[in-house]
Amino acid sequence: MIAAWIKLRKGKTKRREVQIIEKNFDYYVDLMIETLKETRPGGDPKKQFTPSIKTGRVVYEHGKERRIYCPSIWEQWVHHIVVQVLAPIITKYSYRYSCGSMPNRGSIYGKKYMERLTRKGFRYFAKLDIRHFFNSVRLDVVIKELEELIEDDWLIYLIRRIFLQFPKGLPLGFYISQWLANFVLRRLDLAILEESPLGFERYMDDMVVIDNNKRHLHRIVVKIKRMLGSLRLKLKGNWIVTKFLYKKKNGEIIGRPIDFMGFVFTRNNTILRKTIMVRATRFARKLSHAAVISARQALSMVSRAGWFKHTDTRYVWDNYIKGKISIAALKKIISKYQRRLNNENSMDRGALQLQAGAV
Repeated sequence: MIAAWIKLRKGKTKRREVQIIEKNFDYYVDLMIETLKETRPGGDPKKQFTPSIKTGRVVYEHGKERRIYCPSIWEQWVHHIVVQVLAPIITKYSYRYSCGSMPNRGSIYGKKYMERLTRKGFRYFAKLDIRHFFNSVRLDVVIKELEELIEDDWLIYLIRRIFLQFPKGLPLGFYISQWLANFVLRRLDLAILEESPLGFERYMDDMVVIDNNKRHLHRIVVKIKRMLGSLRLKLKGNWIVTKFLYKKKNGEIIGRPIDFMGFVFTRNNTILRKTIMVRATRFARKLSHAAVISARQALSMVSRAGWFKHTDTRYVWDNYIKGKISIAALKKIISKYQRRLNNENSMDRGALQLQAGAV
């Protein structure tokens, strides 16, 4: 419970809710223990965990409309406690190359695996995406999948309480949502692997399956549709099965590269998706004219620089970004901010652990 709080509070120490809880931490730890004990079948309704009603806010990102929900700090604490229990189970039973929203399985991890596949060589690939994934996942389906691995009525009941307002859809903004989203597709991953394709990788709701046999890929797509139907999900209509980019002896280029996880993969190199490159160059130009650069802006630009480091896009970096910003200067801004944050966290963490020891 204390570990869940320490993880939750990172970057939130100035929020009023966090300060209120930490001012009387012993009391709130006892209250959380009592709340969790009563959040069970037959528990006291007045003391059970009951989330507040949320409307969410609409944001537009990369041409898509998304509704983001912001749970209270108290609710986030419960989410982190549940994930502490779920994370080892989900990680153990998940497919090795189901990437995104899991520790040590980000886009760079996924990129390395996809590069190994493309360098090894294959003829065809299928690229698929699940339609309105987060909004379409049903709670009863998630619970059914969890009950296959978890025999704990208290935990299942608590998860139901967390999503009391959301019988359909995993709300964006909930820390627990990304974990359950990956978990609910576990059986889909196993079903695809049973067909023994040359390679398969999933990044949240995006999938790439590769093989030398086009008919085999079409059979796998049929199986994916059937499996998603059992989970009450659907494929987007824009899925493709096509030939991987190939240069004939006469010089003619046929097929397509693989556009996946923000990267564009060919047989011999990996470049950034064009939209990401354009946004990075514009952001660099914006920072070059800024009088003061915040830690948040510095973090964002250094993160974008990492994309270029791991791809064959040196030309864009050298000609459109390198002369406009100094990565060393940005890292100094981040370092100064991080030292201040670490000092605050270390003092607060020590105080919390002393209080927890007295509970």
